Amino acid sequence: MARDLFDIERGGKISDENGDGGISLLKGTGVPGGDAGDQDAADVGSKYFQQDSIGSTYTKKTAGSGADKWVKDATLDDLLSLSFRDESVVAGTGEALSAGVRDLTATPFSDDETPFLDSSDFVIGDYIISGIGGTVKLFEVTAVSAPDITLVEETSNPLTAGDNFIVKNYLPDSPDEQEKQALVNYDGAVLNKIGDVNWDFATGINLSSGYTAASGNITSADTVESAIEKVDGNNDAQDTAMGISQGDTNFGSYVGPQTHLTNNTTAKAGIQENADAIFGLDAQFTQNSVTTKQLIDSLLVDDYRSVTWQVDLTLASDESRVRSFIIRAMHDGKTTADAVNVDDTIYSKLKFGASFNKTVTVELSGSAGTQTIGLNVAASSAINVRAQRVSRVAI
Repeated sequence: MARDLFDIERGGKISDENGDGGISLLKGTGVPGGDAGDQDAADVGSKYFQQDSIGSTYTKKTAGSGADKWVKDATLDDLLSLSFRDESVVAGTGEALSAGVRDLTATPFSDDETPFLDSSDFVIGDYIISGIGGTVKLFEVTAVSAPDITLVEETSNPLTAGDNFIVKNYLPDSPDEQEKQALVNYDGAVLNKIGDVNWDFATGINLSSGYTAASGNITSADTVESAIEKVDGNNDAQDTAMGISQGDTNFGSYVGPQTHLTNNTTAKAGIQENADAIFGLDAQFTQNSVTTKQLIDSLLVDDYRSVTWQVDLTLASDESRVRSFIIRAMHDGKTTADAVNVDDTIYSKLKFGASFNKTVTVELSGSAGTQTIGLNVAASSAINVRAQRVSRVAI
């Protein structure tokens, strides 16, 4: 008795070692995809065997649901049916041409762009493909007499499904520099451009209908589309993380009591303004061996009404002798007028060691938009100054 074939119902699956994922081997009578079952759930690379008259097979090319996720495998018959015609096709046009005389100087092809083709571009026996994008026909040039050419529709050897041509000037392309040689295939109804020596690749390669923004690092295993999906998704995630919308060129308007951030600026500008504000609130200043009056810190009068510093002074020759205090000061200026007077107070005074001479003043300097209020220190014997601006109040 002959040995029976191993029978698998519905299909099979080849999984990874110690894994669950893998390619499926499926069968059916119709084209695959859209079954909301095994076909849609199949991993990329899965095979589908169609029980039709020619034994068609399909490969899952894109993850997801739908017939567009599968591609039909070419058979030997498909390859043998492709035939390259030997006609010299000088032009392919979307215009529906008619047999007869055509004055190309007075009436260029409707989709031709300057410089236009004229009668000098043709010789008797050349061909033109007409009606690209509509009813496709093949015309022979039977006479050339400037500025005219004479066209006769090819009926003895008409277009047949599977015919391929090299078209010297493919006029549906634009602009003129793109209207050069193209490889076209006639499928029995439509003329398809399948190659182009000057193809504008950026506008000629389309993303699939299953395109979805993704995430992750681009790897050598990615296709062009999956890499673009990752770039797209990662960019969207960055927009979300920064609190802006796709296409925004700045961070929009800020809300709340803060006044130091400028609206409609970049991230770098905002970080710089925050850094400046933090420095301004907690700025520290150092001056060593001070005797003559030294400016320790200052603020623009037009920007700030009052300021508070914490000051530590030590005798340079004996740093165990320390004076520490807080000084608060304000001025009577405004954005439209200079300050004339300063009012200040010193409090929370602390000390170690014997006293030493020092003079601490808050003074105005300059005028108009550059006028400042500043902390100054002087001493008869050298002292070291450490000051920290602990607060400021804006105008």
